[in-house]
Amino acid sequence: MKKLILSATLIVGYSFGFGSAAVAQTQYGQPTRYDQCQQRAQQISGYYGDVPDRYLDGGALRSAAKRANTVGAIAWLAGGNKKEIRRARKKAAKRGALEGAIKRAIAKDKQRKKRERYQFEIQTCMSGGR
Repeated sequence: MKKLILSATLIVGYSFGFGSAAVAQTQYGQPTRYDQCQQRAQQISGYYGDVPDRYLDGGALRSAAKRANTVGAIAWLAGGNKKEIRRARKKAAKRGALEGAIKRAIAKDKQRKKRERYQFEIQTCMSGGR
């Protein structure tokens, strides 16, 4: 039974390939032209794939909550009553949301520029320009 499982594992492993190194290299062990161009484009542009939104800088909700809590604590320490604290937190949340949205837009723009630079570099390299 163990031999059967082992042989099935080896057959499946060989049919799908055991790693990306087998796919990324030619039969002579050299990296393909695309792999070389991809590495060069990544080094030049600094782009290694899109970053999910939750990891980007900014964000309206995160910044609004952060700013509102900070200002609320400051208003409480300054001795404001409940109404003043609530009003200060509302204003701060609005400003924080705007600030977070602007930061997120800037982060997405930087990511887009890196992606465009990467695409340009890889196209240039593949066409033999560099």
